[in-house]
Amino acid sequence: MPVTPQFRALNERTAWFLDGAGRLHRTEDGGLSWSSHGVSPKAWPSNMCFLSETQGWEIDQSSHVLETFDGGRTWQRLCALRSDGLITPHEMFFADEEHGWIVTGLSVWRTVNGGRRWEEHSFETNSVETSPPEHEISACQFLDADNGWLVTNEGSVYHTGDGGLTWELRKDGSKKEEPSSNGIFFINDKVGWAGDALGGGVNHTNDGGRTWTQQANPSTLHFIDTIFFFNEKDGLLVGAASGQDAFGFTIDGVFDDVIMRTTDGGETWATQRPALNPISGEPPVDPDAGALVTLVVPDGENQKFIDSWQGWAASDSDVYRTDDGGSSWRHVLHVDLPSQQQQERR
Repeated sequence: MPVTPQFRALNERTAWFLDGAGRLHRTEDGGLSWSSHGVSPKAWPSNMCFLSETQGWEIDQSSHVLETFDGGRTWQRLCALRSDGLITPHEMFFADEEHGWIVTGLSVWRTVNGGRRWEEHSFETNSVETSPPEHEISACQFLDADNGWLVTNEGSVYHTGDGGLTWELRKDGSKKEEPSSNGIFFINDKVGWAGDALGGGVNHTNDGGRTWTQQANPSTLHFIDTIFFFNEKDGLLVGAASGQDAFGFTIDGVFDDVIMRTTDGGETWATQRPALNPISGEPPVDPDAGALVTLVVPDGENQKFIDSWQGWAASDSDVYRTDDGGSSWRHVLHVDLPSQQQQERR
């Protein structure tokens, strides 16, 4: 069974990498050296979260929640999530030692006792206008134990002020006149940004998501995957732009991963540079070729930027680090992945 690679960075020195074979790797010196160990001995890991250098949680593909107190070296099983439908975790968050969330396609699971017990809450139940069931959660963020936002794959934005018990529709993505969203980030309970699902635009709110304005739409962008702001002015986004050949001409049907930066709150964006494969120097086309899959920023799946200059990126078998905001990358970890037949025998 395949494992989705994940990356979690606590600070500029301590980080964890879950590779495509389900093995967990940890660094305590900024990527200079790594230790490797398993996660769950009997099931494939699905998602993970670390609150400190020692304490973290993981949910495996059998929906068992596990906890570690030694930085991932050993794990103990806490409980199993029970639901009538299939549980496919997209994201896992903990605000503190007690309050945490597991986000699936159509619901948010919540714990208030450190992961020992979980309750499932639908984001549509308390809305007057609801989206069709097939519209799933594409991104979610919690600022603290109470305030959180989620965005669906058709562009609706919901807010919770009670830790995920109830959700209020703040932006209806089904309305044709409103831009759809993918990726969401709030710096406080009022100011936030959301990326367009298609078209590469950025939407901005100053009232907690009740009203949105569309900002500049970078002409080369076709899709925004992740958006992150350090403050109200300085931010980064990761997306897909039209591929270009060596002479600068657009290549139809080819898209390059790009990093873009803003210094005016999202009104204008400048391309930092394409997220090139640090080994070959070529723009990534096939993620399986070892190219950078995602930029690493806080609260994302494989995304973490410690500050506006230091950051990480990961593929299914490799980890890279930048100290200049993404202009250049150095290769800090490579792992050999077993064949599909070997993984199936595990």
